[in-house]
Amino acid sequence: MLIYIILLAFVLLGGFAVLAPKGNMKKKNIIYLNLAFIAIFLIYSLRASTVGRDLPGYEEAYELSNVISFARLGIGNFERGYLFLMWICNKLNLSFQWFLTICNAIILVPIYIFIRKYSKNVFLSTIIYICYMFFEFNMTGLRQAIASSIVLIAITVLLESKRYGLLKYILIVLLATKFHSAAYAAFLYLPFHYMKKSKTYTISIACLGAFFLVARGPIMSIIKASFEKDSMNTNAGLHIGLNMVFLLALAAVFTVSGFKREKDIQLMSFVPQGSAALLEKPMGFSDALFEKMFYLSIALLFLFGADTAVRSYMVLNQVIFVLLPNSIINLFDKKAEKVITGGLILFFIAFFFSNTLIGGGFDVVPYKFFWQM
Repeated sequence: MLIYIILLAFVLLGGFAVLAPKGNMKKKNIIYLNLAFIAIFLIYSLRASTVGRDLPGYEEAYELSNVISFARLGIGNFERGYLFLMWICNKLNLSFQWFLTICNAIILVPIYIFIRKYSKNVFLSTIIYICYMFFEFNMTGLRQAIASSIVLIAITVLLESKRYGLLKYILIVLLATKFHSAAYAAFLYLPFHYMKKSKTYTISIACLGAFFLVARGPIMSIIKASFEKDSMNTNAGLHIGLNMVFLLALAAVFTVSGFKREKDIQLMSFVPQGSAALLEKPMGFSDALFEKMFYLSIALLFLFGADTAVRSYMVLNQVIFVLLPNSIINLFDKKAEKVITGGLILFFIAFFFSNTLIGGGFDVVPYKFFWQM
């Protein structure tokens, strides 16, 4: 547990040390993110294979893949992309520790780039990543963590591409599905891509969520048959816990933020061209995309309920560590923003202690270095 407390202290104190002094904010953000994600990467990569509930199984599969040819590789329910990655690393005679290090780089680099490119508050984004489930889950669910980060690459490419962005997005998401089937959730975004108005896509996704809620049994039966998910429980109940309440509250905040952002864009269209440059350009397309994905993640919670497949919502929900800081900045003035950000940091730290360090849902506590095995 101590190593996680040290990480949290490093991230918090580093934020004040690097970001608080005056200077070029862009450069300070990069320095802070570099320090924070190097620390996260080291904790991920120096851990023993006992840290993380699923990691011992991944290690056993990796050792087994060393003696079975790729053509006949059929270990558990692993997807071909992950099997191919194991096969390559085994051909290079890499130990499982090195294989884990490579996986960690694949997981963390897209998250780092995503926050660096799109977050207006990299400090809060980093706190959210560490404290709100993603840090913990990515230490155990290697395949889904890799798939989720590939989806982040797809989102980045979609936002940055001037031509064929949607096609590139589809192809990269297809690649992600070769590491974990949860990445198919990212295709839910496609019907909503060309919906520009917040009201339009908010109501549309709310209707989709209601449809999932009403028809969840038959839909889950179709998914179970299509993906051969024998373990899926089509009769799983809907769990309305504190996390669901929290996400619904955030959805309300993001909805208000989306409406305000559109009003700001409309106001800018009436400002004389010479004065428009004085206004901060709203985060239009990117934040709208993030809102759609966040709403869709809640729809998936309604669909899968208490079944283990519900983890697929995290593929879409991960945009929260950029969308939440951006929405706060969009909605409030500087003074209120600082107060709310401070309150959120305290909330997420408390969540981290209760859910990860004390709750221990994914067995990342106690932490051991690989040389302590």
